[in-house]
Amino acid sequence: MIWSSISHNQIPFLSSPYSRKRKRKVGIFMKLSRQLYNQLIHFVERELPKEACGILGGVNDHILSIFALPNESNTNKNFYVRQEHVEIVFNKLAHYEQEVLAIYHSHPNSNPIPSQSDIQFHPDSQVKMAIMSYKNGNPQLKIYRIINGIYINIPFSIIE
Repeated sequence: MIWSSISHNQIPFLSSPYSRKRKRKVGIFMKLSRQLYNQLIHFVERELPKEACGILGGVNDHILSIFALPNESNTNKNFYVRQEHVEIVFNKLAHYEQEVLAIYHSHPNSNPIPSQSDIQFHPDSQVKMAIMSYKNGNPQLKIYRIINGIYINIPFSIIE
């Protein structure tokens, strides 16, 4: 995964003043509405067969917004997003007084488990990783926290 036009190990968007605006409570359970879940499915399906990617925003592990970002790599194995697209999302999140809760991407042909490169290049242990898989034809979403190269499954609830 690549989030800006610079190298993998230099991902500045999470060092934005906005992303560290307040002390974040990192929980072990996330919530999102049925409407947002369906919107996420729509964004991912729209990009098939290539990987979809974007940012999930919200407050205290409650996902309140989804921002699809353009995958400029045009492949089903990784994604590339220019810095200016990420900065637009940061400005919108700041306007809504939300934080980056997770980076999402899809695995069109594989399970929703972080790959070695997903783990290696994940920029911040406080920002979760959401992966939607279409390996079996139906969407399957998993959310993880990446800490020291280890991924931990984070349960989530879809609320009506």
